[in-house]
Order: sequence, then C-alpha cells, then structure tokens
Amino acid sequence: MDDYDFALGPIVAVKGLKGEVKIKNDCRAELVKGAKHALLKFKPQRDEKGKMTQRPDSDCTIGGAYADRGTVILKLDQYPDRTAAESIIGASVHLKRSELAQLLEDEWFLTDLIGLDCFDTEGTHVGKVKDVEVQATTILTIVYESKEVLVPFVKALVPDVDIKNGKLIINAIPGLLSD
Repeated sequence: MDDYDFALGPIVAVKGLKGEVKIKNDCRAELVKGAKHALLKFKPQRDEKGKMTQRPDSDCTIGGAYADRGTVILKLDQYPDRTAAESIIGASVHLKRSELAQLLEDEWFLTDLIGLDCFDTEGTHVGKVKDVEVQATTILTIVYESKEVLVPFVKALVPDVDIKNGKLIINAIPGLLSD
C-alpha cells in the first residue's frame, strides 16, 4: 500500500445516483484521468458508544475521472450507487503517482514543496517547508529559527519555486517571518 504516494484529497460529496464522488483538491483533473487504482484512508471515528474505531483502508478501482466546476469527480467501481458512495464521504483518496499524467514544465504537486529550502529575495536561507495546507488559499508551514511560520502560497510572497534545485524564494515582507 506504500505505492499510493499521492494524496489527491478528501471526498467531500456524492454527485448523482451512480456513486460518483467529488474530491476537494488543487490539481487539474487531466492529471488523474489515467489513474486506475485508489486507496481510501479513513479517519478514526467514535461509534455509538463513544469508543474510537478505525475503519480499514480500502483499495479501489477507478472506473472514470473527470472535472466538474473546479473539482475532480471519480467513479470508484466498489461503490456502484449513491448510497454506497455516501458511506465514504470524508475518506482521503490516495493515488499512485506512477499512474498520473505528466506535469507541464512549470507545474508541480503541492506535496513536492515539502522539504524545499526557503531563501529570501537576497539569497539568505530562512528555513525549510514543513507542510502545505489547502484552505481558502494554500498555506506553507515554514520552519524558521526553530519556530513554525505560516506563509500564504501566493505569487507576491513566493515569487519563485525551483523544484529541481530544491528551493523556493520568499518575499520576506516585514512581519512575515517574525512577530
């Protein structure tokens, strides 16, 4: 199961009656159209008696993928109808990166940003990307002087990303990296 090395995102809703699910993510649907396998990972939940339970991960076959209004829609063969698909809302969908389409020259997956060295526009090393979180905007967690700093991933603050050389540039405006 370790070869499911790309976290597509959580299932947020069901579309239609045939069990198609909507995935919250930040990638082009064309990237996942060739994917044939998915792994669903479930968060621990409390049962009716308040006991924490863990639903096992579920291997699935992808019967189709397409874009719809900025989301990726997947048809998972093991969930053939709306009722079955509703049972997996909230699960995190993981894919095999080897099954994804090639990225364009200036594209990268957000997970590729984790571990990059961060430099300010003067060339001074200011930290390392620890995490990437997609909210209303994408947020980078940067470890700077042994503390975590949140940096919005927008062109004005992160003008350059160089995946090949393992670095990104931060426009360290006053107050961004310090209190």
